[in-house]
Amino acid sequence: MEAQVLALDLSEDENFVIADSLFDKLNLADYYIAQTYINNLDWPYNNLKYWRERAIGAKWRYIIFDLDATLGGVSFAPVEFNSIERALGSFGDDNRHIIIFRKFLENENYRQFFINRYCDLVNTAFSARQFEQSLEKAATRIEKVIPRHFERWSPELNDWEDQIEIVKEYINQRPPFAINQLQEFFELNEQSNIHLNVYPPDAGSIELNSISVREFPFNGVYFEDVPIRIGVKENAGFKFSHWETNRADFDGSSAYNRSFKPAEGDSVTAVFTGNSAFNSLEVYPNPASDRITVNFVLNRRQQIGVFLSDLNGQTKFVLSESKVQAGSHQLQVDLPDQLQGVYLLTVVTEDNRYTKKLILVKPD
Repeated sequence: MEAQVLALDLSEDENFVIADSLFDKLNLADYYIAQTYINNLDWPYNNLKYWRERAIGAKWRYIIFDLDATLGGVSFAPVEFNSIERALGSFGDDNRHIIIFRKFLENENYRQFFINRYCDLVNTAFSARQFEQSLEKAATRIEKVIPRHFERWSPELNDWEDQIEIVKEYINQRPPFAINQLQEFFELNEQSNIHLNVYPPDAGSIELNSISVREFPFNGVYFEDVPIRIGVKENAGFKFSHWETNRADFDGSSAYNRSFKPAEGDSVTAVFTGNSAFNSLEVYPNPASDRITVNFVLNRRQQIGVFLSDLNGQTKFVLSESKVQAGSHQLQVDLPDQLQGVYLLTVVTEDNRYTKKLILVKPD
C-alpha cells in the first residue's frame, strides 16, 4: 500500500483515484488538521495508529488519541506554536505517514480541499465559540466523578479547574495563529473574510465546501487564491430563488451551486420563496446600560438606520447606518453614556420601520 502510493504521480488525477481507493481522504485531512490545530507535539513519531475494516474496498483511516500534552497543557507547545510547519516540514522527513500525506498534497484539487477543509473547521467546530461549548459539555459530563478521581490519586482539586481555564484560553486564542500558519506554509495570498446569509431565516441552509451552514449570519475566513464552493439546500415549503451578493459575477443568479475565489468583504445571501414566521426585530438585553444586541431580518439588499428616540418619537441618537444584504443580521451597538429612562429603539429600512421599547439604566 505504502509503496503503491509513493510510486504514483498524484498530481495526475487518474493516479489520485488509485490513492483515494486506498485511503479515506476526508479522514486523512481531518486527522492532520486536528493534530496540528491542537499542537500535538507527542506525534507523529509517537501515538500514531491507523486501521481499516476487513472488507473488500475498505480504506485506511487514522485514529487520534493520547492528547494530554495538547491545547496548551504543556509549556513546550504554546498556542502560537506552528505544528503544521513542524509536522509537514523537515521534521517529518523520516516518517512514512507524513511522506504519504505529502504525496496526497501533490494533487492540486486535494491540496485545495485540505486548505478549505482547514478553514471550514476553524470557522465552525474549532471556532472559539463552538470549541468552548464542546469543552463545557465535556467538563459537565464528567465533573461529578472528579472528586472521586482526586480522592484516589491525591492531586489538588483546583488543578481540574485550572486545567479547564488553560484549555479555554488556548481555544480562544488559537484560530488566528492556525489560519496564519496555514497561509504561510502553503504560501497563500491574502485572507478573505466572507459573510453568508439566507432569507427568510428558516428557509434553508448553505452548503459551503465540506460543511452545511445552518446558523446565520455566518462569518468565515478563506483565501483569495483558493476557490470555494457554495450551494443551497431547501427546507420543506421553500424554493430557492436567487443569490443576492455584492459580487457582480453572480448577483441575481438562480444557479443552485457556485464556485468562486473569495474576496475580502464578500457578502452572499441565498434568497428563497415560501411562507415564514419570524421576529422582525429583537433587542437584548432589555433593560440595558452600555451595549445592546439588535437582531433584524431583511427581505432584500437595502439601506438601514438604527435610531434611539424619546417616547414622543423625537430622534435623539443615530446608532448605526449602513447598506446590508437580505437575511438575518446582528448588530452590536454601543449606547450613549449616562442615558437613563425609557426610549424607543427603531430600525428603519427602505420598506418598513420596526420599533421596540428599550429601558436604559445606570451601569453597576
